[in-house]
Amino acid sequence: MSHPILKDKSFLKTFWLIAEKSLDNRVEGASSLVKILINRQRLHEETVLTPERGDRLSPEVKYALRRLVRGLASPRNHARLGFAASLGVVLDSIQAIHMTDVSEMMKAELDMSDKGIDPKDVLFGNIFALHAIIQTQRITREKGSVITKLVSDIKDCMKRKTYVSDICSQALIDLVQKVNEDVFGKYIWPELIADFKGWYESYPDSIALLAVCYDKFPETVTEGFIVQHYGDKDLFGERNFLHITELLVKSTTEYQLPCSVFINVLVAHITKKKGLLATFWRTVVESGLCNQTGHVFMHTCDLIERILPHCKEKDIPTILSPLVVEQLLTRLAKGTNKGANLSNNQLLQFTKNLSSIVAGMKKGSKQMAVVKCLLSSHVFTLFDEITRTKTISTVIGQLNQVASATFLEWVKELFFTEPEKGDVETLRRWISNQLHSMLKSHHLLKGEEWVMDVTKFFFLHGFFEKKGASLPVSTEIRELLVGHFYAAVDLLSNCPPFTDPKNEVSEVNTGGKYLGTSADGKLRVLTMVTYAQELLSDNSLERLRPFSEETQQAWDQMLSTVRKIEKNLSKGKKTAASLACQLLFLHIGLQSFSEPEQCTQILQDLQECFQHAMGKRASTTESGEYMEVIVDILLNLLVNSSHLLRTVVELAFKMICTQITEKSLQLILDLFDPDTKKLQAMLADDEDESGEEDELPMEEAEEGDKSEDDDSSPEENGNIGSQGDESESDGDEDMAPVDEAFRQSIKKALGKAAITESGESELETDMTDDAMEGLDNILADIFKLKRKKAAGTENDKHHQIGVFRLRLFHLLEIFVKKNPESPLMISVVFPMLKVSRIPKSQQDETSLSQKAAQLLDTRICKANSAYPHKLNEQQVQSVYGIIEELMKLTRKGRSVTAMSLVSHCMIYMVKILKADQGFDGSLDKAGDLSKVKDLYLLALDNFMTVRTTNLHPGLFFDLIQRLPEIGWLLAGDFGKYIDTAVLPYRQTQACAMLSALCGHPFKGTQDERTTVLSTVQSCFCKALATMQSTSDNKPKPKILKEILLASEQFSLFAHQSEQPPDLSELMSSLTNVREWNKAKQLEGILTGALNAADNVKKNKKKRKMGKKQQKHQQMSGRQ
Repeated sequence: MSHPILKDKSFLKTFWLIAEKSLDNRVEGASSLVKILINRQRLHEETVLTPERGDRLSPEVKYALRRLVRGLASPRNHARLGFAASLGVVLDSIQAIHMTDVSEMMKAELDMSDKGIDPKDVLFGNIFALHAIIQTQRITREKGSVITKLVSDIKDCMKRKTYVSDICSQALIDLVQKVNEDVFGKYIWPELIADFKGWYESYPDSIALLAVCYDKFPETVTEGFIVQHYGDKDLFGERNFLHITELLVKSTTEYQLPCSVFINVLVAHITKKKGLLATFWRTVVESGLCNQTGHVFMHTCDLIERILPHCKEKDIPTILSPLVVEQLLTRLAKGTNKGANLSNNQLLQFTKNLSSIVAGMKKGSKQMAVVKCLLSSHVFTLFDEITRTKTISTVIGQLNQVASATFLEWVKELFFTEPEKGDVETLRRWISNQLHSMLKSHHLLKGEEWVMDVTKFFFLHGFFEKKGASLPVSTEIRELLVGHFYAAVDLLSNCPPFTDPKNEVSEVNTGGKYLGTSADGKLRVLTMVTYAQELLSDNSLERLRPFSEETQQAWDQMLSTVRKIEKNLSKGKKTAASLACQLLFLHIGLQSFSEPEQCTQILQDLQECFQHAMGKRASTTESGEYMEVIVDILLNLLVNSSHLLRTVVELAFKMICTQITEKSLQLILDLFDPDTKKLQAMLADDEDESGEEDELPMEEAEEGDKSEDDDSSPEENGNIGSQGDESESDGDEDMAPVDEAFRQSIKKALGKAAITESGESELETDMTDDAMEGLDNILADIFKLKRKKAAGTENDKHHQIGVFRLRLFHLLEIFVKKNPESPLMISVVFPMLKVSRIPKSQQDETSLSQKAAQLLDTRICKANSAYPHKLNEQQVQSVYGIIEELMKLTRKGRSVTAMSLVSHCMIYMVKILKADQGFDGSLDKAGDLSKVKDLYLLALDNFMTVRTTNLHPGLFFDLIQRLPEIGWLLAGDFGKYIDTAVLPYRQTQACAMLSALCGHPFKGTQDERTTVLSTVQSCFCKALATMQSTSDNKPKPKILKEILLASEQFSLFAHQSEQPPDLSELMSSLTNVREWNKAKQLEGILTGALNAADNVKKNKKKRKMGKKQQKHQQMSGRQ
């Protein structure tokens, strides 16, 4: 390390780059190293190298050679690759390095007997070093002795561990392919010939090496030698297939040797000769490897991985034969059981590699050939389900657009083909699910035509049936297709236009402007409605659920209205209401195929709404403005559990939210109260359908409690029961609904003791005491179950309300995002604040509360410049009213977080007034904002003078930080309470508030500034005088410290003015403090306050410390 270059950081850095994971970094490091070494070696040869000294290599080259060789034993990921590649480049670039130099360095740095290094790392280091030497260009020019030593060293490494046999064999093959026949015959073949002793005494790697030698040097490795030892001149010919099979089996079961090199050479020979692949596959794979157990089958997977990417399309059925696919399925299925071994992990990796191979195929027909082979039997459609993998679905997900189109046509034919084995229902279910999965896939390249074809396929077979069909679709499959259809429409409504099949990008980036449209700008849902009308007019098809006369009329009117809208749009008459109506018409029209009764009424309401939107008000109509009608329809659709309808509601709401009226917005806000009658009415239909008969009247529940706890005799119980039945039948029969299921359960429990319709019991004799006791237990269990079911119904009702309000909240988020400057934003704040404060008894309520708080805090209150403007007088008064209500909330004192949110809402409202009135900070122009000032003054007085106040200082710190212009209106009051606050803590908070205020500029006039400075200075002097008067009673140093710090910040602020302030009064008070203050720890702070008041320039460091203390005071005030 004595040479200067070895201390050069740029030189040493190259070795770190060589060992990095990034290929680019490794290349950069190797290039830099070679350049440095070439320059240093040239300089060494020109100036240092002399015949007497004989130093061929420069110190840098010697160090680099040692470092590179030593690095080959590094266990770090990618380090060996970088060092081996760099060593090869260095050997080629610097001819002064001899191979003997490398050998000597290997002996020194990669000694097999060195116990300080892991033997495995040393072994791999030697192998990588030998590989690096072989890969150099100079190897062809080396002496025979060097070649012989290379072969000997490689064979020595091969004997040490079996797991390196493959890499050593590859090194020998690379060496054989680089040298000429003369070198091979003299120095290599004599070293290798002893290893070739025939099929029964050879290993796979030796057979691969022999095949390469025979192909490259047929004159040295003669045909006679091959025939003598291996029986046939063609090592991989048909006659040797059985030997090849035995060799592959033994390599796994006996030798435990890897065969990757052998398989590579084998595949190269098999695929080279025409017509040999089919025979090889039938003999070696299907009749040999597939019949073996355990790990041997992995050789089949290796062969597939190497042959499939390069084979012809016609050979794919041979490779992925039904037998091979069946074996793969069987072995994967067994591997899913507990105790899966290494072989199963390799099979799983093979399935992943198979999908990568399919993705790499450019021809769609070749991809489709692989898919057809994997699904050659209808049983194989259950491949993924049986094996618990995603093999088939992943392969199909790699298809290009041409292959996807072919796949769609193929499965359409399969849909109506009766399978030879298996169930047609299973096949159809798989086809439907697979197409749906492809439609949702983000990786699959989809074309517009293909997407619409899949959606039409779902629609056709979900709602229609061809007359006289030989294989009708079952009800279960139709329901599945209907669900997939609406899911497809939902997906297409949120997707931008797709590209044509020639492009490699699946979707066009349109920024969401044209979501739900095709490339020509046409709504996809309009295309589907047109297709639906064509099917309705087709006489060869039969509707499985025919339209009623009323529904058909609504459908026809919908089509007529959509045509009118399209006509207006083509003329440029585009309005948000018409676009929203068109979208709703189309989606509700499609929804009417599954819910005709409900959608008929919605379509009729939409027709009426559209007439309002177009200005054609019917004289008989009593409904409100059309925008309110649209919003009301959207809210009713939002109750529906269909995700598609909720998506349509969101899309339509985005179109109209910029034109929404105050009344229509109030329709949304009113529903955030779960007790509103309208919300209960909207959800009543779903509740009646799901649990009308499950509700338990309170009278029955109470009777159940009595029957469970009653300790009277069986006879008394029986009499009471009969009297109760009579009284209920006489008086309450028409008062409450009868739960027939509950009545039957009671009757069944009573058995013959039950009263019949005629009022008589079938029981001939009185029951025993034991029988009555058993009957009591049965009845008690029935009533317990009934009460539990009623409680569950109530919980479901709360959950339903919570879910609906979350959906409703999403619409409100859309409105807030689209209309930040709308005056209607004023109406949103207080209702959302109420929602954020609701008790968090259930998960849905907790989620809604958190979302409301986040919307207020991040989206509304922290808006930088987008505030409602152009307010009328009524809206201004509304803002004042909201501020007053918010101020009342601050006194209810729930938590710091809740109070902080209320404070932020107040700041937002004040900013609205400030922006509307153009307040610039001048005290004379405060105008109507003086009302806001008075509200804050009342709150400040409450905080400073009432011991038990619930107000928090954060309310005032928020005002100072976010609206310092308004804060300066309170400057004198902050100063006043330094002396008069009710508690020491409140006094320190007054100091902190004033300090924080002094950190913001004053935007008023110079006269106003002078007045404020004078007022605050007087407050400080008065407070200090009060402290002096209590000095005999030992004033608290903490209060005095805060006053001094605040006065320092005030002085710094005062001296920022162009006109020098008069702070003589404050200077005098501070000087008096020095006389009576006995706390030495305050001396430094007092000096800083005096220097700041006197505007001493040399005390800059003290002032900076004062700013830090000011920040600390602000933070402590918030806490």
